[in-house]
Amino acid sequence: MAELAGALGADGVITGEIALVGKTYQLTIKILKANDAKPVFLYLKRVSTQDEVLDELDRAAKLAVEQLAGSPGDGAPSRPLARLLPALGGIVLGAVGAGLLVQSKHDYDTLNTPANWPLADAKGLVASGSSLQIAGLALVGVAVAALVAGVLWYLLGGPAS
Repeated sequence: MAELAGALGADGVITGEIALVGKTYQLTIKILKANDAKPVFLYLKRVSTQDEVLDELDRAAKLAVEQLAGSPGDGAPSRPLARLLPALGGIVLGAVGAGLLVQSKHDYDTLNTPANWPLADAKGLVASGSSLQIAGLALVGVAVAALVAGVLWYLLGGPAS
């Protein structure tokens, strides 16, 4: 992936992973230099709920901006990479939103399988699927906005530093 980003002229690549291990969510977010795939940012966190996942994604984005928007002489990536952070964050948010939509579809499909569902279980799946769908759609919307903002910021630039 880093080779492709380098060939496209990008300074870096952001990757993210959210895994449910037992009852714990494991978040991993990395930003790699495109030219040599060395990490310039790494964020690892374990949380217990989906709400905490979203909070940690916010924290990770803020921390990445703080670490990567340093001055060019301090070894931090160039300003163009910092300008791409909203777009890269949008990719991560879009992936998380898509994952939530997939899970809501799974809940829907589960309800549509022939089974003798207790009413409480069916209502729980309906509530869970609805919440996941709303969160997924919201994240996809935010992701699109972040992608557009990041690309515009990168192309149009910002105030001179």
